[in-house]
Amino acid sequence: MRLAIFDIDGTLTDTHGYDRHFFRALESELGVAGIRDALDRWRHVTDEGIAEEVFEVHDREPDADAFERIKADYDAALAADLTAAHPMPGAQGILDFLHGRDDWRIAVATGNWEHAAARKLAAAGVEVGDVPVVGCDGRPSREAVLLHAYDESVRRHGAFEHHVYIGDAAWDVRTCRNLAWNFVGLHGDRERLLGLGATHVLADYLDLERTHTALLEALPPR
Repeated sequence: MRLAIFDIDGTLTDTHGYDRHFFRALESELGVAGIRDALDRWRHVTDEGIAEEVFEVHDREPDADAFERIKADYDAALAADLTAAHPMPGAQGILDFLHGRDDWRIAVATGNWEHAAARKLAAAGVEVGDVPVVGCDGRPSREAVLLHAYDESVRRHGAFEHHVYIGDAAWDVRTCRNLAWNFVGLHGDRERLLGLGATHVLADYLDLERTHTALLEALPPR
């Protein structure tokens, strides 16, 4: 049995630009302006990790009530602005392809809080089925998110002989290198992820056999 774990933003859905609503919700809660929304500047590139770090920078103790208010504001903004979300090319096709095989199982592991993950998948029309969809709620590091998705998949299906994470960003490469996990990149700029150490990078999932071969041959980033 093999396991494919997919990221969401830029991997299953074209929804990167909606992060601005997350940062505006943080600013509203903290009463500040100008929080930088460049994702690669943060210690942990997850909603939970960034929120914790922003609170730390502004000398505020993060608390559950504050995080719930941020989530509510973020969710309301997403609900009003996700009309242009759509799937990455071939995303539903590869999910359906893997679901149709006896030798693969699927999970989703994302740096989004789980409410945002559900919003984005639904808005983009991506059906993942009854699989683990693990967000960063209570798990600020991406490593913790991926490990939880893996553990939940093992709990459901038993041990896997091969597992691979599919992501689009530099932090996905770093996370898989830290975990010594197999990785397949999805990115229009193939050379970018190859230069970061990825061994296999796809522009899309439209060629199912080529995608399947990449999932089988994937190695940990160099």
